Amino acid sequence: MKTPDNEAERLRILEELRILDSPRERFFDDLAFLAANVCDTPIALVTLVDGSRQWFKARIGLETSETPRDVAFCAHAILGDDISRSPTRSRMIGSHATRWSSEFRTSGSMPAPR
Repeated sequence: MKTPDNEAERLRILEELRILDSPRERFFDDLAFLAANVCDTPIALVTLVDGSRQWFKARIGLETSETPRDVAFCAHAILGDDISRSPTRSRMIGSHATRWSSEFRTSGSMPAPR
C-alpha cells in the first residue's frame, strides 16, 4: 500500500490530537451534514486515516464507523493535495464501498492541508 511522503509525521499528529475513537462532536457532525446537503448526497463522512484503517469522525447515511485502510478511498486521497474523485460505480462493482450502499455512485474527497 502506497503511503504519503509525510506518513510518519501525519500519524504522529493524529496521535497527538487524540481524536481517533473520540466521541461524536457537533462541529464534525455539522460538517458532514453540510457536505451531504451541498453535494445532495445520501452519505457524507469526515474521515481520519491511521496506519490500518479509515475511521469516521462524523457520518451521515452510514452506520459503519470504520473500514480497513487497504479498501479506503481516503487512503488514496491523502496521497494528494487537492480534491479527488473516485471512478463511477460501474468501475467499482464489488469494491468494499459498494457493499456499504446500493446507492453508491462516486466518491469525492479532499485531504486536510499539510
